[in-house]
Amino acid sequence: MEHHANLIPWQELCRRTGASLKYIPLDDAGALRLEEAARLITPRTRILAFTHTSNVLGNINPVGVLVGMAREVGALVVLDACQSAPHLPLDFKALDVDFAVFSGHKMLGPTGIGAVYGRSELLNAMPPFLTGGSMITTVTMEEAQYLPAPQRFEAGTQPISQAVALAAAANYLSETGMQRIARREAELGQRLVTGLSAIDGVRVLGPGREKNGPVLPRSTSPECTRTTSGSTSTSWASPSGWVIIVPSPCTAGWA
Repeated sequence: MEHHANLIPWQELCRRTGASLKYIPLDDAGALRLEEAARLITPRTRILAFTHTSNVLGNINPVGVLVGMAREVGALVVLDACQSAPHLPLDFKALDVDFAVFSGHKMLGPTGIGAVYGRSELLNAMPPFLTGGSMITTVTMEEAQYLPAPQRFEAGTQPISQAVALAAAANYLSETGMQRIARREAELGQRLVTGLSAIDGVRVLGPGREKNGPVLPRSTSPECTRTTSGSTSTSWASPSGWVIIVPSPCTAGWA
Protein backbone atom coordinates (compact mmCIF):
# COMPACT_ATOMS: atom_id res chain seq x y z
CA MET A 1 0.00 0.00 0.00
CA GLU A 2 2.73 2.49 0.93
CA HIS A 3 4.97 4.30 -1.52
CA HIS A 4 8.67 3.68 -1.05
CA ALA A 5 9.03 7.34 -0.06
CA ASN A 6 6.95 6.57 3.05
CA LEU A 7 8.76 3.35 3.81
CA ILE A 8 12.49 3.48 3.15
CA PRO A 9 13.15 6.68 5.16
CA TRP A 10 11.56 5.04 8.20
CA GLN A 11 13.64 1.91 7.63
CA GLU A 12 16.77 4.05 7.59
CA LEU A 13 15.71 5.95 10.71
CA CYS A 14 15.17 2.69 12.57
CA ARG A 15 18.52 1.37 11.39
CA ARG A 16 20.29 4.46 12.72
CA THR A 17 18.41 4.82 16.01
CA GLY A 18 17.48 1.27 16.95
CA ALA A 19 13.76 2.04 16.86
CA SER A 20 11.30 -0.64 15.75
CA LEU A 21 9.21 -0.36 12.60
CA LYS A 22 5.82 -2.06 12.66
CA TYR A 23 3.36 -2.58 9.84
CA ILE A 24 -0.43 -2.67 9.89
CA PRO A 25 -1.44 -5.73 7.84
CA LEU A 26 -3.96 -5.69 5.00
CA ASP A 27 -7.03 -7.83 4.52
CA ASP A 28 -7.76 -9.83 1.37
CA ALA A 29 -9.27 -6.75 -0.30
CA GLY A 30 -6.17 -4.67 0.38
CA ALA A 31 -7.67 -2.53 3.17
CA LEU A 32 -5.97 -1.89 6.51
CA ARG A 33 -6.97 -4.25 9.29
CA LEU A 34 -8.09 -1.68 11.83
CA GLU A 35 -8.39 -4.22 14.64
CA GLU A 36 -4.70 -5.02 14.13
CA ALA A 37 -3.90 -1.31 14.02
CA ALA A 38 -5.53 -0.87 17.43
CA ARG A 39 -3.35 -3.68 18.77
CA LEU A 40 -0.11 -2.41 17.23
CA ILE A 41 -0.50 1.26 18.20
CA THR A 42 0.57 1.35 21.85
CA PRO A 43 1.94 3.91 24.34
CA ARG A 44 5.40 3.03 22.98
CA THR A 45 4.37 4.27 19.52
CA ARG A 46 5.98 7.60 18.66
CA ILE A 47 4.94 8.16 15.04
CA LEU A 48 2.10 6.78 12.92
CA ALA A 49 2.80 7.35 9.22
CA PHE A 50 0.44 6.24 6.47
CA THR A 51 -0.78 7.15 3.03
CA HIS A 52 -4.06 8.96 2.57
CA THR A 53 -4.66 7.34 -0.81
CA SER A 54 -2.55 4.43 -2.02
CA ASN A 55 -0.88 4.92 -5.39
CA VAL A 56 -1.10 1.15 -5.93
CA LEU A 57 -4.57 0.10 -4.81
CA GLY A 58 -6.52 3.33 -4.70
CA ASN A 59 -7.51 2.88 -1.06
CA ILE A 60 -8.75 5.95 0.77
CA ASN A 61 -7.63 5.22 4.30
CA PRO A 62 -9.78 6.23 7.31
CA VAL A 63 -7.69 9.16 8.51
CA GLY A 64 -10.02 10.06 11.37
CA VAL A 65 -9.99 6.56 12.82
CA LEU A 66 -6.21 6.24 12.62
CA VAL A 67 -5.61 9.72 14.01
CA GLY A 68 -7.89 8.85 16.93
CA MET A 69 -5.82 5.76 17.70
CA ALA A 70 -2.62 7.81 17.61
CA ARG A 71 -4.05 10.52 19.85
CA GLU A 72 -5.01 7.95 22.49
CA VAL A 73 -1.35 6.99 22.97
CA GLY A 74 0.24 10.39 22.32
CA ALA A 75 1.78 9.50 18.95
CA LEU A 76 2.39 11.99 16.15
CA VAL A 77 0.70 11.48 12.77
CA VAL A 78 2.46 11.89 9.42
CA LEU A 79 0.13 11.77 6.41
CA ASP A 80 1.40 11.02 2.91
CA ALA A 81 -0.99 13.07 0.77
CA CYS A 82 0.97 12.89 -2.49
CA GLN A 83 -1.72 10.83 -4.17
CA SER A 84 -4.75 12.54 -2.64
CA ALA A 85 -3.73 16.20 -3.04
CA PRO A 86 -4.33 16.26 -6.82
CA HIS A 87 -7.64 14.42 -6.66
CA LEU A 88 -9.53 15.04 -3.42
CA PRO A 89 -10.54 18.10 -1.38
CA LEU A 90 -8.09 18.37 1.52
CA ASP A 91 -8.09 20.22 4.83
CA PHE A 92 -5.11 19.14 6.92
CA LYS A 93 -6.32 21.03 9.98
CA ALA A 94 -9.69 19.31 9.81
CA LEU A 95 -7.96 15.95 9.38
CA ASP A 96 -6.06 16.76 12.61
CA VAL A 97 -2.72 15.40 11.37
CA ASP A 98 0.57 16.71 12.75
CA PHE A 99 2.44 16.61 9.45
CA ALA A 100 1.45 16.08 5.82
CA VAL A 101 3.42 16.01 2.59
CA PHE A 102 2.62 16.20 -1.10
CA SER A 103 4.62 16.49 -4.32
CA GLY A 104 4.35 18.87 -7.25
CA HIS A 105 4.52 16.56 -10.23
CA LYS A 106 1.47 14.52 -9.22
CA MET A 107 -0.73 17.63 -9.13
CA LEU A 108 0.05 19.02 -12.60
CA GLY A 109 3.10 20.88 -11.30
CA PRO A 110 6.83 20.54 -12.00
CA THR A 111 9.25 17.96 -10.68
CA GLY A 112 11.78 18.79 -8.02
CA ILE A 113 9.40 20.47 -5.60
CA GLY A 114 6.89 19.49 -2.96
CA ALA A 115 5.43 20.79 0.27
CA VAL A 116 5.39 19.88 3.94
CA TYR A 117 2.53 20.88 6.24
CA GLY A 118 3.18 20.85 9.95
CA ARG A 119 1.80 22.24 13.16
CA SER A 120 3.66 25.47 13.88
CA GLU A 121 4.57 24.52 17.45
CA LEU A 122 6.12 21.27 16.23
CA LEU A 123 7.99 22.86 13.33
CA ASN A 124 9.44 25.59 15.53
CA ALA A 125 10.62 23.01 18.05
CA MET A 126 12.60 21.16 15.37
CA PRO A 127 16.18 22.03 14.42
CA PRO A 128 16.90 22.74 10.74
CA PHE A 129 18.18 19.77 8.76
CA LEU A 130 20.05 22.03 6.30
CA THR A 131 21.89 25.22 7.17
CA GLY A 132 23.00 28.19 5.12
CA GLY A 133 21.83 31.63 4.14
CA SER A 134 18.34 33.11 4.35
CA MET A 135 17.27 31.08 7.38
CA ILE A 136 18.89 32.95 10.26
CA THR A 137 18.23 36.08 12.31
CA THR A 138 21.69 36.68 13.76
CA VAL A 139 25.08 35.00 13.42
CA THR A 140 28.14 35.28 15.66
CA MET A 141 31.44 33.44 15.54
CA GLU A 142 30.05 30.94 18.03
CA GLU A 143 26.40 30.37 17.09
CA ALA A 144 23.43 31.29 14.93
CA GLN A 145 19.82 32.08 15.74
CA TYR A 146 17.28 30.65 13.31
CA LEU A 147 14.14 32.18 11.89
CA PRO A 148 10.76 30.66 12.73
CA ALA A 149 9.31 28.00 10.46
CA PRO A 150 9.04 27.72 7.54
CA GLN A 151 12.08 29.93 6.86
CA ARG A 152 14.33 27.92 9.18
CA PHE A 153 13.94 24.95 6.81
CA GLU A 154 14.56 26.94 3.62
CA ALA A 155 18.30 27.50 3.56
CA GLY A 156 19.80 29.07 0.46
CA THR A 157 18.09 30.13 -2.75
CA GLN A 158 14.82 28.31 -3.21
CA PRO A 159 13.58 26.75 -6.51
CA ILE A 160 11.72 29.91 -7.50
CA SER A 161 10.52 28.84 -10.96
CA GLN A 162 9.27 25.50 -9.62
CA ALA A 163 7.42 27.27 -6.80
CA VAL A 164 5.70 29.62 -9.25
CA ALA A 165 4.70 26.66 -11.43
CA LEU A 166 3.41 24.69 -8.44
CA ALA A 167 1.31 27.66 -7.33
CA ALA A 168 -0.16 27.90 -10.84
CA ALA A 169 -1.03 24.20 -10.78
CA ALA A 170 -2.66 24.53 -7.36
CA ASN A 171 -4.68 27.53 -8.52
CA TYR A 172 -5.82 25.64 -11.62
CA LEU A 173 -7.02 22.67 -9.57
CA SER A 174 -8.74 24.98 -7.11
CA GLU A 175 -10.51 26.91 -9.86
CA THR A 176 -11.59 23.69 -11.57
CA GLY A 177 -13.00 22.47 -8.25
CA MET A 178 -11.69 19.50 -6.29
CA GLN A 179 -15.17 18.10 -5.71
CA ARG A 180 -15.81 18.23 -9.44
CA ILE A 181 -12.49 16.52 -10.16
CA ALA A 182 -13.17 13.79 -7.61
CA ARG A 183 -16.64 13.06 -9.03
CA ARG A 184 -15.41 12.86 -12.61
CA GLU A 185 -12.49 10.58 -11.73
CA ALA A 186 -14.80 8.31 -9.74
CA GLU A 187 -17.10 7.99 -12.77
CA LEU A 188 -14.25 7.16 -15.14
CA GLY A 189 -12.63 4.79 -12.66
CA GLN A 190 -15.82 2.86 -12.12
CA ARG A 191 -16.35 2.51 -15.89
CA LEU A 192 -12.88 1.03 -16.28
CA VAL A 193 -13.22 -1.30 -13.28
CA THR A 194 -16.59 -2.51 -14.57
CA GLY A 195 -15.09 -3.18 -17.98
CA LEU A 196 -12.04 -4.98 -16.61
CA SER A 197 -14.20 -7.09 -14.30
CA ALA A 198 -16.20 -8.31 -17.29
CA ILE A 199 -13.10 -9.76 -18.96
CA ASP A 200 -12.75 -13.49 -18.46
CA GLY A 201 -9.75 -14.37 -16.30
CA VAL A 202 -9.26 -10.89 -14.83
CA ARG A 203 -9.50 -10.40 -11.07
CA VAL A 204 -9.64 -6.83 -9.81
CA LEU A 205 -7.81 -6.27 -6.53
CA GLY A 206 -8.88 -3.47 -4.24
CA PRO A 207 -11.21 -2.48 -1.40
CA GLY A 208 -14.30 -1.75 -3.45
CA ARG A 209 -15.89 1.24 -5.12
CA GLU A 210 -16.91 3.13 -1.99
CA LYS A 211 -13.39 3.02 -0.52
CA ASN A 212 -11.42 3.68 -3.69
CA GLY A 213 -9.77 6.91 -4.64
CA PRO A 214 -8.56 8.12 -8.03
CA VAL A 215 -6.06 5.27 -8.39
CA LEU A 216 -7.54 2.20 -9.98
CA PRO A 217 -7.22 -1.17 -8.25
CA ARG A 218 -4.81 -3.65 -9.70
CA SER A 219 -6.09 -6.22 -12.13
CA THR A 220 -4.38 -9.52 -12.75
CA SER A 221 -4.86 -12.21 -15.35
CA PRO A 222 -2.96 -15.38 -16.30
CA GLU A 223 -1.57 -13.60 -19.35
CA CYS A 224 -0.34 -10.63 -17.32
CA THR A 225 1.19 -12.89 -14.71
CA ARG A 226 3.23 -14.77 -17.28
CA THR A 227 4.46 -11.75 -19.18
CA THR A 228 5.42 -9.62 -16.20
CA SER A 229 7.02 -12.13 -13.87
CA GLY A 230 10.33 -11.12 -12.37
CA SER A 231 11.62 -7.98 -10.73
CA THR A 232 12.09 -5.81 -13.81
CA SER A 233 9.56 -3.03 -14.30
CA THR A 234 7.91 -3.18 -17.71
CA SER A 235 5.75 -0.50 -19.31
CA TRP A 236 3.38 -0.36 -22.22
CA ALA A 237 2.10 2.79 -23.93
CA SER A 238 -1.03 2.68 -26.08
CA PRO A 239 -1.88 5.03 -28.97
CA SER A 240 -4.77 6.40 -26.87
CA GLY A 241 -2.38 7.65 -24.20
CA TRP A 242 -2.64 4.92 -21.56
CA VAL A 243 0.59 3.88 -19.84
CA ILE A 244 0.76 0.68 -17.80
CA ILE A 245 3.73 -0.12 -15.57
CA VAL A 246 4.14 -3.58 -14.05
CA PRO A 247 5.20 -4.16 -11.34
CA SER A 248 5.10 -0.87 -9.47
CA PRO A 249 8.58 0.69 -9.29
CA CYS A 250 7.65 2.71 -6.20
CA THR A 251 6.01 0.18 -3.89
CA ALA A 252 6.58 -3.23 -2.41
CA GLY A 253 4.96 -6.10 -4.27
CA TRP A 254 1.49 -7.44 -3.57
CA ALA A 255 1.84 -10.89 -2.06
